[in-house]
Order: sequence, then structure tokens, then C-alpha cells
Amino acid sequence: MINEHLLRSKPKQKICCFDVETESLSLYYSRPWQVSWLVRDMFNEYEVQNRYIFWKDLNVSEGAKRVSHFNEVLYKEKAEDSRLVLAQLEQLLYDDNIIKIGHNILNFDTYQLTTWRRELGLKPDYSWLKQLRDTNAIEKAIQCQIVPDLDNILTWQYKCISIRKKGLKTSLSTSCKRRGIEPDEALLHDAGYDVKINSQLFYKQIHEIEI
Repeated sequence: MINEHLLRSKPKQKICCFDVETESLSLYYSRPWQVSWLVRDMFNEYEVQNRYIFWKDLNVSEGAKRVSHFNEVLYKEKAEDSRLVLAQLEQLLYDDNIIKIGHNILNFDTYQLTTWRRELGLKPDYSWLKQLRDTNAIEKAIQCQIVPDLDNILTWQYKCISIRKKGLKTSLSTSCKRRGIEPDEALLHDAGYDVKINSQLFYKQIHEIEI
């Protein structure tokens, strides 16, 4: 089959789309207090999780509270052991048969996961990045007409995501709207909502670019 190596030709390929909400925008000190993930293939959903991560000294900045709709009462009610939640997420992250999906993962969420591990006394482990497809990097490639390098897909994504160009807009909301996916602005930046629309975006993108 022509182009059978491309993701759009693999409808049964499972992806894990995930997202975190964090204490602040710090790339080193900020910890995630919410993590959501969605496991699916092109046509079916298999698992949806929206989890709150317990930290006894959680300190969410006022800006982060506002943007991410932080609800302290809900957090205290639902927060779970941070080691347990991480272990369940990492079962998916380190499964080489599952492609990991996220928006701006390379510029942000990767650092938050590293901080999470560090807080639990675990060393950094970036091996899961080889199966990552960052929808922000992909969107920049699409908008700038950059040909994918399938032999060096992670390096290629780092190059794409570093592009700064006047007029280039690749936020999750903007990228979705380009394809007729109308996000609910009131729900954006809630991890549970973002993974749903981001997975929809991904399946649109792979029909526009050769990955």
C-alpha cells in the first residue's frame, strides 16, 4: 500500500493524548496538579482519565488559577497520591506501541513531568519522547510548509517548535478553529477538555502532512 508508513494509514494505531495543568509557568519548579489522558485510535476511545495530583504544599499562582479554572474545593476532594497517578500515566508513556500526543509538550509539559519525577526522588527519563508527536510543532510545520524528516522525527519537531515568525499563530484554539473544530473557550486550559479537542486536531493534521 502506498504511504502505509504514514499515521493516516494506520487507523488502529493507539495514541495517548495527555495534558497537565500546573502551579505556574516555571519550567523547573512548577508541579502539575491535574493530568488528563485519552487513549484512542482513529475511530474508538479506550480510556479517558482526569486526575488530580496531591501535593501537601501545593502553591498555584493566581494567574494559573485563573487560566486553568483551579477549584480548591474540588482539588482537595479528588487529589490522589502523586506516585500512584504518575505510575499509571507512565504505563502509557513508556509503552512503545502507543504514540504520545500533546500540544506544546516539547516546550512545557516535558519539564513538568521531570519536576514531578524529581519531587518523588526519581531520575529524569525522556525515552518516551521518541514516540511523541507534538501538535504544536506539527502545526508550525504545516503553516510554514516544512517537509517532515521521518528518520529524525524528534529532532525535526524540536526545530519546528522553535520557529518564531510574525503572524504565525498555532495555539490549540487557533489550530482547531482552522479545521472547523470550535472549542469552548470557557473550557480551554482544563486538561480534561484539552485532550479531547487536541486528539481531534491531531487526526485532522495527519491528513495534511506526511508523518
